[in-house]
Amino acid sequence: MTLSTLAVEALASGVIVLALSLLTEFVSPRVSGLLSGTPLGVVLVYFFVGRAQGVPVVVESVPHAVAGLSATLASACAYLWGAGATRRLQPLPAVAACAGGFLAVALPLSLLPMSTLPAMAMTLAAALVARRFLIRRSRVLKVENRVRMTIRLMLLRAGASAALVVAVIQLARALGPEWKGLLIGFPMNLLPLLVIIHVTYGREIVGAMLRHFPVGLVALVSYILSVPLTFPALGPTGGTLGSLAVAWLALAALPLLHRIAGPLLRGGRPRP
Repeated sequence: MTLSTLAVEALASGVIVLALSLLTEFVSPRVSGLLSGTPLGVVLVYFFVGRAQGVPVVVESVPHAVAGLSATLASACAYLWGAGATRRLQPLPAVAACAGGFLAVALPLSLLPMSTLPAMAMTLAAALVARRFLIRRSRVLKVENRVRMTIRLMLLRAGASAALVVAVIQLARALGPEWKGLLIGFPMNLLPLLVIIHVTYGREIVGAMLRHFPVGLVALVSYILSVPLTFPALGPTGGTLGSLAVAWLALAALPLLHRIAGPLLRGGRPRP
């Protein structure tokens, strides 16, 4: 690994979290929550691991990466639960709960042999449970009184997130394929974002963002599942672009799927 690679990793991760925090403040927590579930951090991990260690290493990690999203969902629920007893400027219990929730699910998964279909079923079940949990413990809100954005504040937000993402990428390089896959699910972009929003605006806005997070994971799952096709055929760079196209198409299709499936689940007819 060169210093230039490390700098690119840090810059990309910092920009991602900074952009998501600004979306929460200037657009809505809903949009930020949806985009938090997209493959923003996974792109960095798979691209750099693929370039450094080869495409087969990335492809081998895919089943555990899909299963690891169950740990991602557990960490999101645990953060909101941990934030319930904290004050605005004291997010540490929520951070500890988030990390504990992730490890409580990821550690047992690391010991199990995993294939893609069981991993998908596990993650789907976890997403349904997490969605229900997060909706029942949050409200639809918008940021009303935004803090004044300064260069120092933006650098602080970007720097904190960059340090965490770079650490996770380096750890993924050092571990076996099971943990490479599971670390895909670590909330490396989500956790710094949650802390930023929690400290700045409090638990209620965190909940308003997280209630939409499981829906955004559709794009992340689509990205991971396409990797065994795109990376061997196109390499890390082309594979990244191809899998990103699949992920964004899946995200774009969500409103149509909701229009069709929502009424059917309620016993009605799809809207025209």
